Amino acid sequence: ANEDASTTASADADSASEAAAQAAATADADSEAAADASAAADPDADAAASAAATADASADASGTADGDEATDPSVTVEPDSVQAGDEVEISGEGFVPGSTVTVVITDADGNVVGTIEGVDVEQDGTFAVTWTVPEDTEPGDLTVTATDDSDSDITDSATLSVVVGADATGESTDSDGLARTGVGTMWLVVGLSLLLLLAGTTALVAKKRAKAAV
Repeated sequence: ANEDASTTASADADSASEAAAQAAATADADSEAAADASAAADPDADAAASAAATADASADASGTADGDEATDPSVTVEPDSVQAGDEVEISGEGFVPGSTVTVVITDADGNVVGTIEGVDVEQDGTFAVTWTVPEDTEPGDLTVTATDDSDSDITDSATLSVVVGADATGESTDSDGLARTGVGTMWLVVGLSLLLLLAGTTALVAKKRAKAAV
């Protein structure tokens, strides 16, 4: 009886050892699977981090293209003082490259005097377009405004002065509407003509006297 009990106990111990060994083997397998899964997840995490970095870089580049290059738009009109009927060049810089702008010219009361649509902006952010001041434009200051067609916050204005009876150099006029310099020139011509006439008359008289003396 004692031998049977001992044999049974030994068999039970062996079974327990085998069960423990199998459990250990299963645990090792689970550990290896977890390690493999972790290793597989690491490249995915690296790829996700790389994608996020690329997206951030693209967003920064987009922000630079859309904002930084157009943070200080400016408009210039040359010449800035003209008569009705004259032609001017309207130019700008600091606008979004490859975009289009609309140029609107208004008078002091806000009335639209002229509009130029779809002006192309070059890759360096500049544009240039010519415009002729209408013949019936009243004298005074006009406001020339250029605005990005896609973003109304990107805009700037310049002043164009329209004068009457004077050229672009600002030549003043008298009450009869004649340029004073023109009047001065007329009197100079008249004076010279009188001097020439007087000189000719004097020479003729001298010649006659000389003939009479002979």
